[in-house]
Amino acid sequence: MTEESHKNYRYQVGGALSNEELSYVTREADRIFYEDLPQNKDWRKADKITWKAMLSSAYSKNIDLLSYSNISCSHLKTIDDLWTKHSKGKYGFSVQKEIWEKLGSPTYDNSPIEMWREFYIMVGWKTEESGTESSKGYLNENELGAFKDYKRSTKGNLPLGIGGRVGGKEGNVIRFFSYAKVCNL
Repeated sequence: MTEESHKNYRYQVGGALSNEELSYVTREADRIFYEDLPQNKDWRKADKITWKAMLSSAYSKNIDLLSYSNISCSHLKTIDDLWTKHSKGKYGFSVQKEIWEKLGSPTYDNSPIEMWREFYIMVGWKTEESGTESSKGYLNENELGAFKDYKRSTKGNLPLGIGGRVGGKEGNVIRFFSYAKVCNL
């Protein structure tokens, strides 16, 4: 797959990535995390390649509610290690999981929506001014602090994989962090 055709490639529901696609994503992840990110701090590019690497690791073109367990713990740990290393502990799945645990590891069935809104506020995916009572104030990707000003961005703001790209659904976050716990992240 050429770089140009990869840019035009659209992930669709179902199906595994080909070896060529998986190889491309792996090479891109290595280049971005080991060359681009340390020099340019291009967090947006790192976030996008993280999502592709997760899809690759899950052998899927779409991470649905059931496929987190398809991502090997070693791949998840590697991705998290890269984030925590290059952000000096500010970003990463383990950072987000720690925030989730500080809130009591909320579950979908027995946690009030306000607790979830608090999580989104704490990681910077929802404005603090909107509060936990409001269903408004969720930020889109272009409004995230990490993409504007790293120094002022919220701890846990990136990567977006579980909160932003999976639709921000509480059930997805619970499944992901439950799996991250199994992986000792």
